[in-house]
Amino acid sequence: MLDLLKNVASILDISSNDFSFLSLKDIFDINRNADIYLIKQELLHRIHMNQRQYDDHLLIILPHVLSKPTDFSVVNVPEGLPNYITSKSVRGEILQIEEVSDRRISVVDRIIVLEKADPGYDWIFANESIKGLVTKYGGMGSHMAIRCMEHGIPAAIGCGELLYDEIKNSKEILLNCSEKKMVILN
Repeated sequence: MLDLLKNVASILDISSNDFSFLSLKDIFDINRNADIYLIKQELLHRIHMNQRQYDDHLLIILPHVLSKPTDFSVVNVPEGLPNYITSKSVRGEILQIEEVSDRRISVVDRIIVLEKADPGYDWIFANESIKGLVTKYGGMGSHMAIRCMEHGIPAAIGCGELLYDEIKNSKEILLNCSEKKMVILN
């Protein structure tokens, strides 16, 4: 079935990724007696509508654990309170690293932004000088917190979801560990 759908997508010159936004109902509801151009246009319209609905659904934030019906109502995302390492203040361009395998990226003189503070990212300390580090998760005992203390690198470890999302979508920040604050500069 999947191979047949892939063939239909190829015949209509619609990418597999776009075609994946169609339901079987969308496909079966198409008038198969229509001109192939009209079929393609109808499918593209349905793809567009389904992509918009998908994007809207991505905006819904649910708690990490659903345990009762009221968990589906308005969710209060707690503001994170980062653990600041050192008493230094640095200003710099941020670089978000999403995968441990992003080792080819130059991290020199940048404030690194990571989701996790785990040992897999230890390579950022090797042979290059980073300005600072910001993580979404982690605490004072996390691997990255300890490594930043060892190297005297200013860091904000465990910012939480809200603050982390603001920081990762910025270009430049001021990380002031002595005053325990981060300021987006752009």
